[in-house]
Amino acid sequence: YFSKKVTSDRLIGYHVHAYEQGSSHIQRHLAFREFLNRHPAVAREYSDLKRSIADASGRLPDDYPVRKSAFVERVEQQAMTYFAQTPL
Repeated sequence: YFSKKVTSDRLIGYHVHAYEQGSSHIQRHLAFREFLNRHPAVAREYSDLKRSIADASGRLPDDYPVRKSAFVERVEQQAMTYFAQTPL
């Protein structure tokens, strides 16, 4: 895992996950992404949550991952169940 925090007014930041080939985490992340792609209402809910956590300038607080974790865990479980029946 690598993270580059926002360091300027340009609001550019990112994080990168890297896993060993065959890791179960790969499937979990892809399932989450694809579930959002196939369920626009859930994607909007996630977007709204992220916006509600950000400050007025769009910056995310340090506790951002904690504040979105309940949503991510719930949707991740739905995604894994969904893709167990409908392959990626």
